[in-house]
Amino acid sequence: MKMPRLKVLFFVGVLSLGWSSGANTSMTGQPPLPQSAATKTPAVEIDPDTGEHKISFSVLIYNIAGLPWPIKSGRAKRLAMIADKFAQLRSQGRAPDLVLLQEAFMDESRDIIQAGGYRNYIAGPRADDVVEGASPDASADFLDDLRNWRGETWGKVMNSGLYILSDFPIVGAHKAAFPRRDCAGWDCLANKGVMMAWVRIPGVPFPLEVVNTHMNSKGPSSGVDYSRTSAAQKLQLGGMRRLIEQNSDSDNPLIVAGDFNLKGLPELVEQLKRHSSPRPAQQFSREYCLEAASGCELRLDVKSATPWLDSNDLQAFDSGRHAHLRPVRVELIFDEIIDGEPLSDHDGYLVQYELRWIPEQIPQQTAGL
Repeated sequence: MKMPRLKVLFFVGVLSLGWSSGANTSMTGQPPLPQSAATKTPAVEIDPDTGEHKISFSVLIYNIAGLPWPIKSGRAKRLAMIADKFAQLRSQGRAPDLVLLQEAFMDESRDIIQAGGYRNYIAGPRADDVVEGASPDASADFLDDLRNWRGETWGKVMNSGLYILSDFPIVGAHKAAFPRRDCAGWDCLANKGVMMAWVRIPGVPFPLEVVNTHMNSKGPSSGVDYSRTSAAQKLQLGGMRRLIEQNSDSDNPLIVAGDFNLKGLPELVEQLKRHSSPRPAQQFSREYCLEAASGCELRLDVKSATPWLDSNDLQAFDSGRHAHLRPVRVELIFDEIIDGEPLSDHDGYLVQYELRWIPEQIPQQTAGL
């Protein structure tokens, strides 16, 4: 979250007038849970020899850069274009089944939900869902070195900007803001966190667990040095792990995705992969699709042997105990240039997944959820 120095004093004045109540960044409503609308019912293929069932579904993660003025200007027009694009995808029968949004701060972001035709959706932490204090892993040096003039003590001005939209019923959810001190620089103005949804795909006898997050930006983007933002990111990875440990059922397939802001930070990416979830078998979709035997179609430019280190936007997945989940296609969308500018400073990252299971191998208590 970039905040040019010339805007600092103005922003302080805005805060003094009470903008921290979130009047301009209040897109946090959602229908009550459980949500039962099924806009789509995926076709179930059954292997006549093994009895194995198979479906496919798609997951899009998209940081829409819905940052309000004075942080950014002119975003309402671009958000309207993004909403139109979602409407076009819906009319063409190509709308993603699940959409994970980041930086959906502005009220205009709600138009994306409506234009896209998503009847099931949940919001992440609100601006007032503040978790006081810091994680137990926060060092004394990190906590003592507050950057007052980089927004670290100004309070939470904005909500988390997180949303999960679904064509399938959302039967449960959990959300948690990162502790108030687990942030660095201007990112502390947003109540960033993590959210988790239990999605009931029609025809599937167990829920799909979906995690969406947006973590601290790094280095100059946040107005502080890399060492401080890396420390905040480590704390936030730990916070995400705790949420998954406390709420996930390892029997169920799991997708962990979002804007992690870890591009070019291999040590933190490894921490994300190995230690930010209690499931050590999880893989990144780009990583899996590079395997020769994966059968996954990679529809994007690969510029290195480790393309998951070349992007802030990541999707990791784990099959759980009773199914097999794998990516079958990875591509970028919302990447067009309109009037000389992109729709956002991120492309949409779309993964098509295949989910397979044998009904006779599903425990009755799982099938009955």
